Amino acid sequence: MRWLKNLILTLVVLIIFIYLIIQTQWGAKQLSDILSKYTLYDVKIGVISHHLTTPGEIVLQDIAIHNKQNNFKLKVKQITFELQWQKIVTGSWLHRLIVTEGELTLPSSRQTFPLHSKILQLENMNVSYRIGNIDVSASNMTGGITPWQPTAHNPFGEGNFQFTTDQFEINNVHLTTLLVKGNYKTNFLFIDELSAYLNNGVINANAIQYTDQALTLAKLMLTNTGWQFSSSLSQLPHKLRDIKKLNIKELNLTDTHFEGKDWAIAGLSGKVNNIVVSAGNWNSSNSEISLNIDELIYKNQQISQLMADITFTNDILHFNRLAGYYDKGLFNIEANWHTKKQSINIINAQLAGIRYQLADDWFNFFQTPVPNWLTSLHITNFKLTNSLLMDINVNFPFELTNVNGYLTNMDLIKQKKWRLWQGKGGFTASSGTLNQITLRQPYIQILPNSDLSLKVELNTNIENGLVKLTTNIQQQANDGAFSLSANGINVDLAILNQWGWKNLPIQTLADFNFTLRGNLLAKPITQTLTGELFYQTLSGEKKAYSMIKGEITAQSDSQIPLTTANEEKS
Repeated sequence: MRWLKNLILTLVVLIIFIYLIIQTQWGAKQLSDILSKYTLYDVKIGVISHHLTTPGEIVLQDIAIHNKQNNFKLKVKQITFELQWQKIVTGSWLHRLIVTEGELTLPSSRQTFPLHSKILQLENMNVSYRIGNIDVSASNMTGGITPWQPTAHNPFGEGNFQFTTDQFEINNVHLTTLLVKGNYKTNFLFIDELSAYLNNGVINANAIQYTDQALTLAKLMLTNTGWQFSSSLSQLPHKLRDIKKLNIKELNLTDTHFEGKDWAIAGLSGKVNNIVVSAGNWNSSNSEISLNIDELIYKNQQISQLMADITFTNDILHFNRLAGYYDKGLFNIEANWHTKKQSINIINAQLAGIRYQLADDWFNFFQTPVPNWLTSLHITNFKLTNSLLMDINVNFPFELTNVNGYLTNMDLIKQKKWRLWQGKGGFTASSGTLNQITLRQPYIQILPNSDLSLKVELNTNIENGLVKLTTNIQQQANDGAFSLSANGINVDLAILNQWGWKNLPIQTLADFNFTLRGNLLAKPITQTLTGELFYQTLSGEKKAYSMIKGEITAQSDSQIPLTTANEEKS
Protein backbone atom coordinates (compact mmCIF):
# COMPACT_ATOMS: atom_id res chain seq x y z
CA MET A 1 0.00 0.00 0.00
CA ARG A 2 3.09 2.24 0.15
CA TRP A 3 2.73 3.02 -3.61
CA LEU A 4 -0.79 4.32 -3.00
CA LYS A 5 0.43 6.62 -0.25
CA ASN A 6 3.23 7.84 -2.51
CA LEU A 7 0.73 8.47 -5.35
CA ILE A 8 -1.60 10.44 -3.10
CA LEU A 9 1.33 12.41 -1.71
CA THR A 10 2.58 13.12 -5.23
CA LEU A 11 -0.85 14.31 -6.34
CA VAL A 12 -1.15 16.56 -3.30
CA VAL A 13 2.29 18.03 -3.96
CA LEU A 14 1.40 18.48 -7.65
CA ILE A 15 -1.88 20.21 -6.80
CA ILE A 16 -0.10 22.51 -4.33
CA PHE A 17 2.58 23.22 -6.96
CA ILE A 18 -0.02 24.03 -9.61
CA TYR A 19 -1.99 26.09 -7.08
CA LEU A 20 1.11 28.14 -6.27
CA ILE A 21 2.55 28.40 -9.77
CA ILE A 22 -0.70 29.44 -11.40
CA GLN A 23 -0.84 32.48 -9.12
CA THR A 24 2.39 33.77 -10.64
CA GLN A 25 2.54 35.90 -13.78
CA TRP A 26 4.17 33.00 -15.62
CA GLY A 27 1.36 30.67 -14.56
CA ALA A 28 -1.29 33.16 -15.61
CA LYS A 29 0.37 33.47 -19.02
CA GLN A 30 0.47 29.69 -19.46
CA LEU A 31 -3.23 29.41 -18.61
CA SER A 32 -3.97 32.24 -21.05
CA ASP A 33 -2.13 30.41 -23.83
CA ILE A 34 -3.99 27.16 -23.12
CA LEU A 35 -7.38 28.88 -23.14
CA SER A 36 -6.53 30.76 -26.35
CA LYS A 37 -5.48 27.54 -28.06
CA TYR A 38 -8.39 25.31 -27.06
CA THR A 39 -11.32 27.77 -26.98
CA LEU A 40 -12.93 30.23 -29.39
CA TYR A 41 -11.38 33.16 -27.52
CA ASP A 42 -8.03 34.90 -27.31
CA VAL A 43 -7.35 35.28 -23.59
CA LYS A 44 -4.79 37.33 -21.68
CA ILE A 45 -4.72 37.15 -17.88
CA GLY A 46 -2.29 39.27 -15.86
CA VAL A 47 -2.69 37.79 -12.35
CA ILE A 48 -4.66 34.94 -10.78
CA SER A 49 -5.14 34.99 -7.00
CA HIS A 50 -6.89 32.86 -4.39
CA HIS A 51 -6.86 33.05 -0.61
CA LEU A 52 -7.56 30.15 1.72
CA THR A 53 -9.49 32.53 3.96
CA THR A 54 -12.04 32.93 1.13
CA PRO A 55 -11.92 29.52 -0.54
CA GLY A 56 -14.99 30.25 -2.67
CA GLU A 57 -13.39 33.19 -4.52
CA ILE A 58 -10.99 33.21 -7.45
CA VAL A 59 -9.82 36.61 -8.65
CA LEU A 60 -8.41 37.39 -12.09
CA GLN A 61 -6.76 40.74 -12.74
CA ASP A 62 -5.85 42.66 -15.90
CA ILE A 63 -7.91 40.51 -18.25
CA ALA A 64 -8.39 40.96 -22.00
CA ILE A 65 -10.63 38.57 -23.93
CA HIS A 66 -11.93 38.72 -27.50
CA ASN A 67 -13.33 36.14 -29.86
CA LYS A 68 -11.82 35.14 -33.18
CA GLN A 69 -14.26 37.40 -35.09
CA ASN A 70 -13.21 40.31 -32.85
CA ASN A 71 -16.85 41.40 -32.27
CA PHE A 72 -16.79 40.36 -28.60
CA LYS A 73 -14.29 42.25 -26.47
CA LEU A 74 -13.74 42.32 -22.74
CA LYS A 75 -10.94 44.30 -21.15
CA VAL A 76 -11.27 44.78 -17.39
CA LYS A 77 -9.26 45.39 -14.29
CA GLN A 78 -10.70 42.45 -12.35
CA ILE A 79 -13.05 39.47 -12.56
CA THR A 80 -14.15 37.69 -9.39
CA PHE A 81 -15.59 34.17 -9.45
CA GLU A 82 -17.65 33.28 -6.39
CA LEU A 83 -17.89 29.49 -6.42
CA GLN A 84 -20.09 26.92 -4.74
CA TRP A 85 -17.79 23.89 -4.60
CA GLN A 86 -20.52 21.62 -3.29
CA LYS A 87 -22.46 22.12 -6.56
CA ILE A 88 -19.56 21.62 -8.94
CA VAL A 89 -20.92 18.30 -10.20
CA THR A 90 -24.36 19.83 -10.97
CA GLY A 91 -22.97 22.48 -13.31
CA SER A 92 -24.26 25.37 -11.19
CA TRP A 93 -20.99 25.86 -9.33
CA LEU A 94 -20.66 29.58 -10.29
CA HIS A 95 -22.73 31.59 -7.84
CA ARG A 96 -21.64 35.13 -8.70
CA LEU A 97 -19.52 36.62 -11.47
CA ILE A 98 -18.25 40.13 -10.70
CA VAL A 99 -16.73 42.15 -13.55
CA THR A 100 -15.00 45.34 -12.40
CA GLU A 101 -13.76 48.50 -14.19
CA GLY A 102 -13.33 48.05 -17.89
CA GLU A 103 -14.95 47.80 -21.28
CA LEU A 104 -17.33 45.24 -22.73
CA THR A 105 -18.39 45.03 -26.38
CA LEU A 106 -21.06 42.45 -27.10
CA PRO A 107 -21.60 40.85 -30.52
CA SER A 108 -24.69 41.55 -32.60
CA SER A 109 -24.50 38.09 -34.19
CA ARG A 110 -25.18 34.75 -32.52
CA GLN A 111 -22.60 34.00 -29.86
CA THR A 112 -22.54 31.15 -27.34
CA PHE A 113 -21.03 32.00 -23.95
CA PRO A 114 -19.35 29.19 -21.97
CA LEU A 115 -20.41 30.50 -18.55
CA HIS A 116 -23.57 31.15 -16.58
CA SER A 117 -24.13 32.12 -12.97
CA LYS A 118 -26.83 32.87 -10.48
CA ILE A 119 -25.71 36.52 -10.43
CA LEU A 120 -23.84 38.63 -12.96
CA GLN A 121 -22.55 41.82 -11.38
CA LEU A 122 -20.98 44.73 -13.26
CA GLU A 123 -19.04 47.47 -11.49
CA ASN A 124 -18.05 50.71 -13.27
CA MET A 125 -18.19 49.13 -16.72
CA ASN A 126 -18.44 50.70 -20.17
CA VAL A 127 -20.75 48.55 -22.29
CA SER A 128 -21.70 48.72 -25.98
CA TYR A 129 -24.15 46.42 -27.72
CA ARG A 130 -26.03 46.30 -31.02
CA ILE A 131 -29.09 44.12 -31.56
CA GLY A 132 -31.01 44.42 -34.82
CA ASN A 133 -31.34 48.13 -35.59
CA ILE A 134 -30.85 49.18 -31.95
CA ASP A 135 -27.51 50.60 -30.75
CA VAL A 136 -26.91 50.71 -26.99
CA SER A 137 -23.94 52.11 -25.09
CA ALA A 138 -23.39 52.82 -21.39
CA SER A 139 -20.53 54.24 -19.35
CA ASN A 140 -19.75 53.61 -15.68
CA MET A 141 -22.49 51.01 -15.45
CA THR A 142 -23.02 49.31 -12.09
CA GLY A 143 -25.65 46.69 -11.43
CA GLY A 144 -26.58 43.07 -11.87
CA ILE A 145 -28.66 40.36 -13.52
CA THR A 146 -30.09 37.33 -11.74
CA PRO A 147 -30.05 34.64 -12.91
CA TRP A 148 -27.52 35.13 -15.69
CA GLN A 149 -28.05 32.46 -18.31
CA PRO A 150 -26.87 33.80 -21.67
CA THR A 151 -28.16 32.31 -24.90
CA ALA A 152 -26.93 32.41 -28.47
CA HIS A 153 -29.49 35.15 -29.19
CA ASN A 154 -29.12 37.19 -26.01
CA PRO A 155 -25.91 37.64 -24.00
CA PHE A 156 -27.91 38.75 -20.95
CA GLY A 157 -30.34 35.83 -20.91
CA GLU A 158 -33.59 35.96 -18.96
CA GLY A 159 -33.89 37.34 -15.46
CA ASN A 160 -34.26 40.33 -13.17
CA PHE A 161 -31.93 43.28 -13.62
CA GLN A 162 -31.01 46.55 -11.94
CA PHE A 163 -28.47 49.04 -13.23
CA THR A 164 -27.23 52.56 -12.72
CA THR A 165 -25.04 54.31 -15.27
CA ASP A 166 -23.55 57.77 -15.68
CA GLN A 167 -24.16 57.91 -19.44
CA PHE A 168 -26.59 55.82 -21.49
CA GLU A 169 -27.35 56.12 -25.20
CA ILE A 170 -29.86 54.18 -27.29
CA ASN A 171 -30.18 55.04 -30.99
CA ASN A 172 -28.79 58.57 -30.45
CA VAL A 173 -31.08 59.24 -27.46
CA HIS A 174 -28.67 60.34 -24.72
CA LEU A 175 -29.54 59.83 -21.04
CA THR A 176 -27.47 60.62 -17.95
CA THR A 177 -27.61 59.29 -14.37
CA LEU A 178 -29.84 56.41 -15.40
CA LEU A 179 -31.47 54.06 -12.90
CA VAL A 180 -33.45 51.13 -14.29
CA LYS A 181 -35.02 48.06 -12.66
CA GLY A 182 -37.00 45.28 -14.28
CA ASN A 183 -36.95 41.79 -15.74
CA TYR A 184 -36.51 40.27 -19.16
CA LYS A 185 -37.74 37.11 -20.84
CA THR A 186 -37.69 36.07 -24.47
CA ASN A 187 -39.68 38.72 -26.41
CA PHE A 188 -40.80 40.29 -23.13
CA LEU A 189 -39.30 43.28 -21.29
CA PHE A 190 -40.80 44.78 -18.15
CA ILE A 191 -39.32 47.86 -16.46
CA ASP A 192 -40.54 48.45 -12.91
CA GLU A 193 -38.78 51.78 -12.55
CA LEU A 194 -36.76 54.08 -14.76
CA SER A 195 -35.35 57.51 -14.00
CA ALA A 196 -32.77 59.58 -15.83
CA TYR A 197 -31.80 63.03 -17.02
CA LEU A 198 -32.61 63.76 -20.66
CA ASN A 199 -31.08 66.95 -22.09
CA ASN A 200 -31.00 68.65 -18.67
CA GLY A 201 -34.52 67.48 -17.92
CA VAL A 202 -35.87 64.55 -15.93
CA ILE A 203 -37.60 61.41 -17.17
CA ASN A 204 -39.41 59.06 -14.77
CA ALA A 205 -41.31 55.93 -15.75
CA ASN A 206 -43.08 53.06 -14.02
CA ALA A 207 -44.29 49.73 -15.36
CA ILE A 208 -43.01 49.81 -18.92
CA GLN A 209 -43.79 46.63 -20.83
CA TYR A 210 -42.48 45.66 -24.25
CA THR A 211 -43.46 42.40 -25.91
CA ASP A 212 -43.78 41.31 -29.53
CA GLN A 213 -43.29 44.91 -30.78
CA ALA A 214 -46.01 46.15 -28.41
CA LEU A 215 -45.10 48.89 -25.91
CA THR A 216 -47.14 49.72 -22.78
CA LEU A 217 -46.36 52.68 -20.50
CA ALA A 218 -48.25 52.69 -17.20
CA LYS A 219 -46.81 56.05 -16.16
CA LEU A 220 -44.30 58.32 -17.84
CA MET A 221 -43.23 61.78 -16.67
CA LEU A 222 -41.07 64.18 -18.68
CA THR A 223 -39.95 67.37 -16.95
CA ASN A 224 -37.98 70.10 -18.74
CA THR A 225 -36.69 67.57 -21.26
CA GLY A 226 -35.60 68.12 -24.84
CA TRP A 227 -35.80 65.57 -27.61
CA GLN A 228 -34.45 65.85 -31.13
CA PHE A 229 -35.73 63.78 -34.06
CA SER A 230 -34.16 63.24 -37.47
CA SER A 231 -37.62 62.76 -39.00
CA SER A 232 -39.84 65.39 -40.54
CA LEU A 233 -43.32 65.88 -39.14
CA SER A 234 -44.87 63.97 -42.05
CA GLN A 235 -42.56 61.01 -41.38
CA LEU A 236 -43.48 60.60 -37.70
CA PRO A 237 -46.73 58.67 -38.33
CA HIS A 238 -44.70 56.16 -40.35
CA LYS A 239 -42.40 55.73 -37.34
CA LEU A 240 -45.44 54.92 -35.18
CA ARG A 241 -46.45 52.21 -37.63
CA ASP A 242 -43.17 50.43 -36.84
CA ILE A 243 -44.57 49.82 -33.34
CA LYS A 244 -47.16 47.07 -33.50
CA LYS A 245 -49.01 48.53 -30.53
CA LEU A 246 -48.40 51.55 -28.28
CA ASN A 247 -50.41 51.89 -25.06
CA ILE A 248 -49.88 54.97 -22.87
CA LYS A 249 -51.96 54.84 -19.70
CA GLU A 250 -50.64 58.07 -18.17
CA LEU A 251 -48.22 60.60 -19.62
CA ASN A 252 -47.33 63.82 -17.80
CA LEU A 253 -45.37 66.56 -19.56
CA THR A 254 -43.89 69.66 -17.97
CA ASP A 255 -42.04 72.27 -20.06
CA THR A 256 -40.79 69.74 -22.62
CA HIS A 257 -39.21 70.54 -25.97
CA PHE A 258 -39.14 68.55 -29.22
CA GLU A 259 -37.45 69.32 -32.51
CA GLY A 260 -37.43 67.63 -35.91
CA LYS A 261 -36.34 68.17 -39.47
CA ASP A 262 -38.87 70.88 -40.33
CA TRP A 263 -40.73 71.40 -37.05
CA ALA A 264 -40.27 72.26 -33.38
CA ILE A 265 -42.39 72.28 -30.21
CA ALA A 266 -41.30 74.45 -27.27
CA GLY A 267 -42.75 74.61 -23.77
CA LEU A 268 -45.09 71.62 -24.04
CA SER A 269 -46.96 70.83 -20.81
CA GLY A 270 -49.99 68.67 -20.24
CA LYS A 271 -51.43 65.26 -19.54
CA VAL A 272 -52.35 62.27 -21.70
CA ASN A 273 -54.48 59.36 -20.47
CA ASN A 274 -55.33 56.02 -22.08
CA ILE A 275 -53.82 56.27 -25.55
CA VAL A 276 -53.67 53.09 -27.67
CA VAL A 277 -52.15 53.20 -31.16
CA SER A 278 -51.98 50.02 -33.28
CA ALA A 279 -50.02 50.06 -36.54
CA GLY A 280 -50.38 53.84 -36.66
CA ASN A 281 -54.15 53.79 -35.97
CA TRP A 282 -55.81 55.14 -32.84
CA ASN A 283 -57.71 52.31 -31.13
CA SER A 284 -58.49 53.66 -27.65
CA SER A 285 -62.00 53.31 -26.30
CA ASN A 286 -61.71 56.36 -24.04
CA SER A 287 -58.77 58.79 -24.18
CA GLU A 288 -58.10 62.26 -22.82
CA ILE A 289 -55.47 64.79 -23.88
CA SER A 290 -54.90 68.20 -22.36
CA LEU A 291 -51.93 70.19 -23.69
CA ASN A 292 -50.44 73.68 -23.56
CA ILE A 293 -47.69 74.64 -25.99
CA ASP A 294 -45.70 77.87 -25.83
CA GLU A 295 -44.57 77.66 -29.45
CA LEU A 296 -45.27 75.33 -32.38
CA ILE A 297 -43.23 75.79 -35.56
CA TYR A 298 -43.83 73.96 -38.84
CA LYS A 299 -41.65 75.01 -41.77
CA ASN A 300 -42.16 78.81 -41.96
CA GLN A 301 -45.41 78.84 -39.93
CA GLN A 302 -45.57 79.56 -36.20
CA ILE A 303 -48.32 79.13 -33.59
CA SER A 304 -47.94 80.36 -30.01
CA GLN A 305 -49.84 79.79 -26.75
CA LEU A 306 -51.60 76.74 -28.18
CA MET A 307 -54.20 75.09 -25.95
CA ALA A 308 -55.73 71.71 -26.79
CA ASP A 309 -58.47 69.77 -25.03
CA ILE A 310 -59.04 66.47 -26.83
CA THR A 311 -61.03 63.31 -26.07
CA PHE A 312 -61.37 60.08 -28.01
CA THR A 313 -64.48 57.91 -27.79
CA ASN A 314 -66.17 55.48 -30.18
CA ASP A 315 -63.60 55.98 -32.96
CA ILE A 316 -64.13 59.77 -32.88
CA LEU A 317 -61.38 62.19 -31.93
CA HIS A 318 -63.10 65.23 -30.39
CA PHE A 319 -61.17 68.50 -30.48
CA ASN A 320 -63.25 70.15 -27.77
CA ARG A 321 -60.97 73.15 -27.95
CA LEU A 322 -57.99 74.01 -30.09
CA ALA A 323 -57.00 77.62 -29.53
CA GLY A 324 -53.94 79.78 -29.87
CA TYR A 325 -52.26 82.70 -31.61
CA TYR A 326 -51.14 82.69 -35.22
CA ASP A 327 -49.14 85.70 -36.42
CA LYS A 328 -50.65 87.89 -33.65
CA GLY A 329 -54.13 86.68 -34.52
CA LEU A 330 -56.36 84.39 -32.47
CA PHE A 331 -58.01 81.11 -33.51
CA ASN A 332 -60.46 78.88 -31.66
CA ILE A 333 -61.58 75.59 -33.22
CA GLU A 334 -63.97 72.80 -32.29
CA ALA A 335 -63.84 69.74 -34.54
CA ASN A 336 -64.33 65.97 -34.82
CA TRP A 337 -62.20 63.41 -36.64
CA HIS A 338 -63.86 60.05 -37.28
CA THR A 339 -60.83 57.77 -37.56
CA LYS A 340 -62.57 54.79 -39.15
CA LYS A 341 -64.66 56.80 -41.61
CA GLN A 342 -61.60 59.01 -42.18
CA SER A 343 -63.71 62.15 -42.02
CA ILE A 344 -63.14 65.55 -40.38
CA ASN A 345 -65.95 67.90 -39.37
CA ILE A 346 -65.00 71.43 -38.30
CA ILE A 347 -67.97 72.19 -36.08
CA ASN A 348 -67.03 75.74 -35.19
CA ALA A 349 -63.94 77.71 -36.15
CA GLN A 350 -63.24 81.34 -35.30
CA LEU A 351 -60.26 83.31 -36.56
CA ALA A 352 -59.62 86.91 -35.51
CA GLY A 353 -56.80 89.27 -36.40
CA ILE A 354 -55.10 86.69 -38.59
CA ARG A 355 -52.52 87.83 -41.14
CA TYR A 356 -52.33 85.04 -43.69
CA GLN A 357 -50.33 84.84 -46.89
CA LEU A 358 -51.38 82.15 -49.35
CA ALA A 359 -48.73 79.67 -50.44
CA ASP A 360 -47.18 80.26 -53.85
CA ASP A 361 -48.90 77.18 -55.31
CA TRP A 362 -52.17 77.44 -53.37
CA PHE A 363 -54.32 76.97 -56.46
CA ASN A 364 -52.41 73.87 -57.55
CA PHE A 365 -53.11 72.42 -54.10
CA PHE A 366 -56.64 71.65 -55.28
CA GLN A 367 -55.13 69.34 -57.90
CA THR A 368 -53.00 67.36 -55.44
CA PRO A 369 -54.20 63.93 -54.28
CA VAL A 370 -56.18 63.75 -51.06
CA PRO A 371 -54.24 61.84 -48.34
CA ASN A 372 -55.18 58.19 -47.94
CA TRP A 373 -56.26 58.77 -44.33
CA LEU A 374 -58.87 61.40 -45.30
CA THR A 375 -62.07 60.90 -47.32
CA SER A 376 -64.15 63.93 -46.31
CA LEU A 377 -63.64 67.40 -44.81
CA HIS A 378 -66.75 69.35 -43.79
CA ILE A 379 -67.03 72.87 -42.36
CA THR A 380 -70.22 73.43 -40.37
CA ASN A 381 -69.45 76.96 -39.20
CA PHE A 382 -66.45 79.17 -39.89
CA LYS A 383 -66.11 82.83 -38.89
CA LEU A 384 -63.33 85.26 -39.80
CA THR A 385 -62.98 88.73 -38.26
CA ASN A 386 -60.58 91.66 -38.66
CA SER A 387 -58.03 89.68 -40.65
CA LEU A 388 -55.66 90.20 -43.56
CA LEU A 389 -55.51 87.87 -46.57
CA MET A 390 -52.94 88.20 -49.34
CA ASP A 391 -51.48 86.44 -52.34
CA ILE A 392 -48.17 87.77 -53.64
CA ASN A 393 -48.22 85.75 -56.86
CA VAL A 394 -46.60 88.06 -59.42
CA ASN A 395 -49.05 87.03 -62.16
CA PHE A 396 -52.21 88.12 -60.32
CA PRO A 397 -51.64 89.29 -56.73
CA PHE A 398 -54.41 90.38 -54.43
CA GLU A 399 -54.87 91.61 -50.87
CA LEU A 400 -57.89 92.06 -48.60
CA THR A 401 -57.65 94.03 -45.35
CA ASN A 402 -59.90 93.97 -42.30
CA VAL A 403 -61.72 90.92 -43.65
CA ASN A 404 -64.89 89.65 -41.97
CA GLY A 405 -66.86 86.68 -43.21
CA TYR A 406 -68.24 83.19 -42.84
CA LEU A 407 -68.51 79.72 -44.38
CA THR A 408 -71.39 77.35 -43.58
CA ASN A 409 -72.04 73.69 -44.39
CA MET A 410 -69.25 73.44 -46.93
CA ASP A 411 -67.52 70.24 -48.08
CA LEU A 412 -63.90 70.55 -49.17
CA ILE A 413 -63.46 66.90 -50.21
CA LYS A 414 -65.71 64.73 -52.31
CA GLN A 415 -64.91 61.62 -54.33
CA LYS A 416 -61.30 61.95 -53.05
CA LYS A 417 -60.92 65.37 -54.72
CA TRP A 418 -60.20 68.81 -53.24
CA ARG A 419 -62.98 71.18 -54.24
CA LEU A 420 -65.55 73.55 -52.71
CA TRP A 421 -68.67 71.40 -52.71
CA GLN A 422 -72.09 72.72 -51.59
CA GLY A 423 -72.54 75.22 -48.74
CA LYS A 424 -71.99 78.95 -49.02
CA GLY A 425 -69.77 81.75 -47.82
CA GLY A 426 -69.52 85.52 -47.74
CA PHE A 427 -66.69 87.95 -46.95
CA THR A 428 -66.42 91.72 -46.65
CA ALA A 429 -63.30 93.85 -46.39
CA SER A 430 -62.66 97.50 -45.72
CA SER A 431 -60.26 97.69 -48.66
CA GLY A 432 -58.06 95.62 -50.90
CA THR A 433 -56.23 95.31 -54.19
CA LEU A 434 -56.85 93.03 -57.17
CA ASN A 435 -53.79 92.88 -59.40
CA GLN A 436 -52.73 96.37 -58.30
CA ILE A 437 -56.24 97.88 -58.65
CA THR A 438 -57.46 99.42 -55.39
CA LEU A 439 -60.81 98.15 -54.10
CA ARG A 440 -63.04 99.79 -51.53
CA GLN A 441 -65.44 97.79 -49.38
CA PRO A 442 -65.32 94.64 -51.52
CA TYR A 443 -67.92 91.94 -50.84
CA ILE A 444 -67.32 88.35 -51.95
CA GLN A 445 -69.84 85.53 -52.15
CA ILE A 446 -68.90 81.87 -52.63
CA LEU A 447 -71.72 79.73 -54.03
CA PRO A 448 -71.04 76.18 -55.23
CA ASN A 449 -73.49 75.76 -58.15
CA SER A 450 -73.39 71.98 -58.28
CA ASP A 451 -70.98 69.09 -58.02
CA LEU A 452 -69.37 70.38 -61.21
CA SER A 453 -68.87 74.14 -60.81
CA LEU A 454 -68.17 76.89 -58.29
CA LYS A 455 -69.52 80.44 -58.47
CA VAL A 456 -67.69 83.39 -56.90
CA GLU A 457 -69.10 86.93 -56.98
CA LEU A 458 -67.23 90.14 -56.15
CA ASN A 459 -68.92 93.52 -55.70
CA THR A 460 -66.71 96.51 -54.99
CA ASN A 461 -66.18 100.25 -55.35
CA ILE A 462 -63.30 101.49 -57.47
CA GLU A 463 -62.79 105.23 -56.91
CA ASN A 464 -66.25 106.67 -57.82
CA GLY A 465 -67.38 103.64 -59.79
CA LEU A 466 -68.97 100.25 -59.13
CA VAL A 467 -67.78 96.85 -60.38
CA LYS A 468 -69.32 93.42 -60.20
CA LEU A 469 -67.33 90.31 -61.19
CA THR A 470 -68.81 86.83 -61.41
CA THR A 471 -66.61 83.78 -61.90
CA ASN A 472 -67.68 80.21 -62.63
CA ILE A 473 -64.98 77.55 -62.22
CA GLN A 474 -65.37 73.95 -63.36
CA GLN A 475 -64.54 71.47 -60.60
CA GLN A 476 -64.17 68.31 -62.65
CA ALA A 477 -60.93 66.35 -62.40
CA ASN A 478 -58.05 68.01 -64.27
CA ASP A 479 -60.44 70.62 -65.66
CA GLY A 480 -59.60 74.22 -64.80
CA ALA A 481 -62.06 75.78 -67.22
CA PHE A 482 -63.53 79.06 -66.01
CA SER A 483 -65.70 81.91 -67.20
CA LEU A 484 -65.50 85.46 -65.88
CA SER A 485 -68.11 88.14 -66.46
CA ALA A 486 -67.79 91.73 -65.26
CA ASN A 487 -69.96 94.84 -65.24
CA GLY A 488 -68.77 98.31 -64.36
CA ILE A 489 -70.37 101.74 -63.90
CA ASN A 490 -68.40 104.99 -64.06
CA VAL A 491 -65.06 103.19 -63.99
CA ASP A 492 -61.73 104.20 -65.48
CA LEU A 493 -61.20 101.64 -68.26
CA ALA A 494 -57.45 101.59 -67.54
CA ILE A 495 -58.20 98.97 -64.88
CA LEU A 496 -59.00 96.45 -67.63
CA ASN A 497 -55.30 96.28 -68.50
CA GLN A 498 -54.83 94.59 -65.12
CA TRP A 499 -57.80 92.23 -65.51
CA GLY A 500 -56.99 90.31 -68.66
CA TRP A 501 -57.44 93.00 -71.33
CA LYS A 502 -53.83 94.06 -71.69
CA ASN A 503 -52.49 96.95 -73.78
CA LEU A 504 -55.89 98.53 -74.50
CA PRO A 505 -55.32 102.13 -75.68
CA ILE A 506 -58.14 103.51 -73.56
CA GLN A 507 -58.14 105.58 -70.39
CA THR A 508 -61.52 107.16 -69.79
CA LEU A 509 -64.53 106.87 -67.51
CA ALA A 510 -67.15 104.52 -68.90
CA ASP A 511 -69.67 101.79 -68.27
CA PHE A 512 -68.55 98.37 -69.46
CA ASN A 513 -69.16 94.68 -69.45
CA PHE A 514 -66.92 91.84 -70.55
CA THR A 515 -66.69 88.07 -70.53
CA LEU A 516 -63.57 85.92 -70.43
CA ARG A 517 -63.19 82.17 -70.78
CA GLY A 518 -60.06 80.13 -70.27
CA ASN A 519 -58.32 77.39 -68.34
CA LEU A 520 -56.74 78.13 -64.97
CA LEU A 521 -54.52 75.05 -65.20
CA ALA A 522 -52.98 76.01 -68.54
CA LYS A 523 -49.44 77.35 -68.72
CA PRO A 524 -49.48 80.01 -69.94
CA ILE A 525 -53.10 80.80 -69.22
CA THR A 526 -53.16 83.66 -71.77
CA GLN A 527 -53.12 81.17 -74.68
CA THR A 528 -56.56 79.89 -73.58
CA LEU A 529 -58.30 83.25 -73.08
CA THR A 530 -61.24 84.18 -75.30
CA GLY A 531 -63.90 86.83 -74.69
CA GLU A 532 -65.74 90.01 -75.58
CA LEU A 533 -65.57 93.55 -74.18
CA PHE A 534 -68.13 96.33 -74.68
CA TYR A 535 -68.01 99.82 -73.21
CA GLN A 536 -69.82 103.13 -73.46
CA THR A 537 -68.20 106.37 -72.38
CA LEU A 538 -70.05 109.11 -70.50
CA SER A 539 -70.34 111.01 -73.79
CA GLY A 540 -72.18 108.07 -75.37
CA GLU A 541 -69.34 106.62 -77.48
CA LYS A 542 -69.57 102.83 -77.82
CA LYS A 543 -66.80 100.40 -78.69
CA ALA A 544 -66.24 96.65 -78.66
CA TYR A 545 -63.23 94.33 -78.54
CA SER A 546 -62.83 90.60 -78.86
CA MET A 547 -60.12 88.28 -77.59
CA ILE A 548 -59.04 84.97 -79.17
CA LYS A 549 -56.20 82.96 -77.60
CA GLY A 550 -55.07 86.05 -75.73
CA GLU A 551 -54.95 88.29 -78.82
CA ILE A 552 -57.21 91.40 -78.64
CA THR A 553 -58.90 92.77 -81.74
CA ALA A 554 -61.02 95.94 -81.99
CA GLN A 555 -64.39 95.70 -83.76
CA SER A 556 -64.61 98.66 -86.11
CA ASP A 557 -68.38 99.00 -86.12
CA SER A 558 -70.18 97.07 -83.44
CA GLN A 559 -73.94 96.87 -83.55
CA ILE A 560 -74.17 94.86 -80.34
CA PRO A 561 -75.98 96.90 -77.67
CA LEU A 562 -74.17 97.52 -74.43
CA THR A 563 -75.69 96.06 -71.28
CA THR A 564 -74.44 97.95 -68.29
CA ALA A 565 -74.58 97.04 -64.63
CA ASN A 566 -77.32 99.69 -64.17
CA GLU A 567 -79.44 98.14 -66.89
CA GLU A 568 -78.97 94.67 -65.38
CA LYS A 569 -80.25 95.89 -62.04
CA SER A 570 -83.28 97.49 -63.64
